Amino acid sequence: QDGRVLLTRTWPAATIIEVEFVAGVRLVSWPASNPKGVAVFDGPLCLGLPSEAADVDLPWAVRVDAAGQPVLNSAGAPQVIEPSSRAVQTLEPIGARWLAPGVKNPARQRVLFQTSTEGR
Repeated sequence: QDGRVLLTRTWPAATIIEVEFVAGVRLVSWPASNPKGVAVFDGPLCLGLPSEAADVDLPWAVRVDAAGQPVLNSAGAPQVIEPSSRAVQTLEPIGARWLAPGVKNPARQRVLFQTSTEGR
C-alpha cells in the first residue's frame, strides 16, 4: 500500500533477483518549496546530462508537451535542448562515477532543468 515491496526469505547462494520499475519518466520540481527547475526521473533513477556530452553550464531545458509531460524520442528517452534549440541531447542515469569525480577533471552532471515546448 505504501509503494514498496519487501522480499523476505532465506536466499540460496548466487540467487538473482530481477526488479523492473515501470513508473515511467516524470518531472519533479526542486526545491519543493520554491522550485528553480525540474529534475527528470525514469522510475527511481535520476537522469542527468553529463559534461562529456555537452556544456552543462548552459541553461538546458527539458522538452515537454502542452500538458507539461516530457517529450520522449524514438527510443523512449527524454530530451533536453540548449538555449539556441540547435543541440539536442538525451539524458542518462546518474552513475556512481559522479559521486567520486577525478581531482583534475571532475565528472559534472546537470540535473536541474527548465522546461520548453519549443524545438519539437
